[in-house]
Amino acid sequence: MAKKGCHLCTHLLYSLCLLISAVAAVLAAATPFWIKSAEAFPDNNSTYACGVFTECTDASDTQCDIDPYGEDLDAIPINNWRIAAVFLGIAMAILWLSWIISLITCLFCYKCTKLQAPMILVATLCLFAAIMAFSAGMEETRSPINGEPANSEVHCYCGLNVDRFELGDCTFGSSRMAWPLLYERPFTWLASIPAHMLLIPTGYGANLVIAATVVTFFTTCLAYKVKDMDDEKGLYV
Repeated sequence: MAKKGCHLCTHLLYSLCLLISAVAAVLAAATPFWIKSAEAFPDNNSTYACGVFTECTDASDTQCDIDPYGEDLDAIPINNWRIAAVFLGIAMAILWLSWIISLITCLFCYKCTKLQAPMILVATLCLFAAIMAFSAGMEETRSPINGEPANSEVHCYCGLNVDRFELGDCTFGSSRMAWPLLYERPFTWLASIPAHMLLIPTGYGANLVIAATVVTFFTTCLAYKVKDMDDEKGLYV
């Protein structure tokens, strides 16, 4: 039995919300503009922007170069940010897989929707956990005291009042465009594609992941609604 009318429209809305969440999560992962440093880094007198996976060497430049911290999780300078990276990666994987499955379950294999709803709920929790983990790592962005920084590998300094879940003197992100990215880095290049296609500025790292969390929660509600509608129509028989 094919989906029709309101049933089909609800499913299409559900798929669209999944796509929006997935794209927002990828853009949030790609941009370094989660926080913008309050002080210049002494070695090069540049104000940095820092994200989960990347950093920007000159946050005041609209064409700043975006560099991944490194090739693996250990290169991320703050342990809590590594945890945020894991949660963000899990959420992205679930969202993209769920979106692909949602295209299939629009026409057949309806029983897969039963599995999707709890998966998307897990993605919502992972996105929220990523925000919390990133915020918990803020204490390591404390400005140097007597020349000694809280973490020598961190380039974003947020003053002396920064603490866990406290921004200190740093600001959330920036409205500046963060491309072109470093095309010699495959991950960064791939992550920039949705931004170029959709003409969305990648300068809203923190805002993007918060938006992705909210939309994913709404999508979870839609997933359970679709599941109930499928059950009412007898599609699981």
